[in-house]
This record gives sequence, C-alpha cells and structure tokens, in this order.
Amino acid sequence: MESLDAILTDLCEAPETQIDGEIVVKLRQLIGQPSGTVEAGLKTILDECARYSLASDFAMVTMDILVKEIESEKETAGLS
Repeated sequence: MESLDAILTDLCEAPETQIDGEIVVKLRQLIGQPSGTVEAGLKTILDECARYSLASDFAMVTMDILVKEIESEKETAGLS
C-alpha cells in the first residue's frame, strides 16, 4: 500500500524530538512490507513508545491511525 509506505517514510523523516532514532530504524523496516506485518510491527512500536516515551503524542496518534486503517481494510476485505 503506497499511502501507508508514504506515511511511514514521513514518520522516519521526523526530527528526533518527535521520534527516537531507534524507532525510526524499526519504522524503516516496515516500509514495503505486507499490511499484516506493518500492523504487527506498529503495535509493537506503539507499546515501546508508550512505555519508554520514545515518540511524541502526534507521532503515536499517527501510528495508531495507521493500525486502525489496516484493521478497517482487513474487515472490509473480510480478512479479520
């Protein structure tokens, strides 16, 4: 999904004040992956960010929206 990859790329280009460098590395690994892999990866990343304060609220909300969008697309396709 190109739009998903574009948003992940934008998140990776955010300043370090918004997203920790460790998280950027993990986000880059999700670019180009199947949506199920991205969903699982983002959930893990969100847990880490919440636990260790590794991303701003804006970045975390953006990642959460991506997860919800993937879940919605799976439901629409009847894959959940």
